[in-house]
This record gives sequence, structure tokens and C-alpha cells, in this order.
Amino acid sequence: MAHILTDNTVELMLHYQAEQTLPDKGCYPEIRQLSKNEEADYLGRNFKPKVKLARKLGVIGDEEAEFILINHEYRNEVYHAGLRHEPVIWDLAWHYHSFACSLLPKIKMGLGHSYRLEKEVSPRLKRFVSTESELVRGDFGAKFTAICNSVGAKVTNPKELLSTVVGQALSHDVKNVDDALNFIEKYDGKALSRNEIIVETQLWSAMFDEERRNKCTRKPCVKSVEELQRAGITDPVAILGMFLQPPITEDPIGRWQKRIVSLRAEKTALRALKKYHTLRTEMNDLCEAVFRTASGLSNHLDYLRGK
Repeated sequence: MAHILTDNTVELMLHYQAEQTLPDKGCYPEIRQLSKNEEADYLGRNFKPKVKLARKLGVIGDEEAEFILINHEYRNEVYHAGLRHEPVIWDLAWHYHSFACSLLPKIKMGLGHSYRLEKEVSPRLKRFVSTESELVRGDFGAKFTAICNSVGAKVTNPKELLSTVVGQALSHDVKNVDDALNFIEKYDGKALSRNEIIVETQLWSAMFDEERRNKCTRKPCVKSVEELQRAGITDPVAILGMFLQPPITEDPIGRWQKRIVSLRAEKTALRALKKYHTLRTEMNDLCEAVFRTASGLSNHLDYLRGK
């Protein structure tokens, strides 16, 4: 909930900025030439255009934009599948909240832009100032920024760097997939090598999932499926492997472990989250395919043992 609400807050900030700046776009050279369609896009329901507008206005840079978009993606996943990012979401919420506090003073046409506040200040906010006029930017901009920084500092108290937390989560996942590969290699009756297992598990998943088939590289095959079957090749995975090459064809465990070491060395939350997201995305399909195969094999062995 902390992460979801923080993401909602960031979206409200960026939407408010669009509402306030676009009617006066002549004051902002970066957006002076926007078309009506672009304006409608920035004011619409989609989140990405609002982040794009903030970049155009110089409110955020590329790293900050990526940080927001990754958090927004995770927010949607957590909202619909609550435990998906359970090992990291709490720490990520801490860092995202701190980021949101630092973003607020940068929002153009934000709170305190004019010399008159249109709405009554909340009791909580009044604890930081003696009078409402202190929130007006003008000569008091430093005060406003100090309040935001103070709120961010008070609530941001993770026990470890984000890079440490997400690195531990990935190390756990890599160990699990490594163990699953060892299990398949030991008990599968085909006596496949690890690389063969890695290829076959992905092909099995691709057979039933068009999105995963689209991630494979198409291989030139001079024979049709019927010709392969007449030649005695009837295994559907073997036939599919004649036409498609999955994204990962060699054991990636060592490579993933090296990237986790690099991830753990990151000091900033922005770069740590980007590296985590990139590696997590690369790992997802293979991990799911290997775990599915290991689970099926385990169930089959239990059946043979009469369990």
C-alpha cells in the first residue's frame, strides 16, 4: 500500500503539472510548439506521457524518468498480484517516497507558486511552518524545499541500501533456478546437459505461448514439419527447435552472478533499480520455464513412487 500510494502521489504531481503548464505553454520554450494532439496526450489517462512532459520541462532527467516508470510498472503488478515483488517492495517504497518528496519542489506551477494559496493548508503541513505565507515560493522557495526534504528524511529509513536488498533477492532467485537445473539434470531420463535443458524448457513454454515464441529467433529449416515427422522426428519440442532458437542457449548462472555483484556495488537507488529491473526482466522467462519443468518432473517422480 505504501508503494501504491506513493506512485499515485507522483502521478498526481505530474498530472497537476500538465494541467497548470499547458494552458501557459508560451512561457515554456520546451513545450511552446506542442500540437493539440500532444497536449491531449499529456492530459490523458496514460502515465508515460506525463513523465515525458516532465522530462521536456527539465523537471526530471533520464535516470529519474526510468526510476518513475519502473516503479509505476511494479505498482501495477503489485496492485493486481500482491506478492509478486514481496522481497523488495517495502524497501523500494521507502526510496520511492523519498524520491517523491524531492520531486515536489521541482514541479512547475506547484504548491506555493503564487503569492496566494487557493486552498487551506492541512494541519500536518502547518506543523512545519508558523504561517501559510511561508509556503509561498517567491522568496520562500528554500523554506518550501526544506520542508519537502525534512519529510523525506523523516520517513526514509531503510536498514540497507536498495542495491543490497534487490541484490539479495536476485541471488536467492539465481540459487533457486540453479538448484532446479541440477535437479532436472540429475533425474530427467533423457540425460540432457544443462544447456540442452535450458533450451528445451524455453521451447516447451514457447509452444503454448505466442508472446514467448515471438521472443525466439527464427532458424532456417529446409524441411517441413510433415517431412520431419516422416523422418522419425516426432517429439514436438525437437521439431520446434528446428525452427526456433530461444533467447538463452547457454547456462547463464555465472553471468547473472557477476551482474548481481555489480548491482550490489551501486550506491544510488535510481541506478540500483534500473540494474535490478533489467536483470529481473532477462531472468523471468527462463526461471518460470525451469521451475515449471522441475515441478512437473517432481510430480512425475512422486507418481512413480506411489505418492
